[in-house]
Parts: sequence; C-alpha cells; structure tokens
Amino acid sequence: MHRHAFQRCLGEDVGEALGAFHGDAELLERHNDRLLGVSPDSRRTDHTAVLHPGDTLLLYTDGLIERRDETLSVGLRRLGEAIEEACGIESLDQLCHSLCDRLVPDGPQFDDVCLLAFRFRTT
Repeated sequence: MHRHAFQRCLGEDVGEALGAFHGDAELLERHNDRLLGVSPDSRRTDHTAVLHPGDTLLLYTDGLIERRDETLSVGLRRLGEAIEEACGIESLDQLCHSLCDRLVPDGPQFDDVCLLAFRFRTT
C-alpha cells in the first residue's frame, strides 16, 4: 500500500480533520500558530500527516464547529459524529453539503463558515 505525506502550516482559525472513507474520523494533532498574515515574521510549525488512498481531508474554519454557548470539545465531538454519519457519501460536494446541513445552525450566523474537502486517490 502506498503512503503519502501531507505537510501543512495553518493559523489558529483553521481546523482540520482526516476521515477515512470507511467512516473513522481523526482530528489531526497540531500546534496552533498565530493567524496567517498577522505577523509575517512569526515562526510557523509544519505538521505532517500520512494519507492513504481513499482518505478524505477536511479543512474548515472555526465557524463550522464553535458556538458561543458551548465548549469547543462539544463542537469537535459533533464534527466527528457528522463525519462518521456521512462516511458513505462518495461525492465531495454532497459530503460538504451534508456536513454543513448538520453542523451550521439555522438562524443568524455570527462567524464565517468555510469547508474544503480533498479525497486522496492514487492513479
């Protein structure tokens, strides 16, 4: 089986999760750096994750999971549950719509929400 590494450097406002196509969800471990662009001279930490064929990488802004009336751990748990429930969705477009439908509350939104999905395939 081929293994490929994904290297990234993100600011504190962007989260990431790696979901295998069979439904396991894993929050990628990382150190939060300052917001990108705030201090160009600030030091950044690179992180590496191993991607396997069929893995789906989700990058999201904090507005997808944070709520003013609950802890961050509640939002992260809700994200993991939503990923596991959506594991059978083949289309990345439908996957993103499903996750947003489940995670973005109805009514006024007080924070931006952005979700990017990437499914690793080999040729």
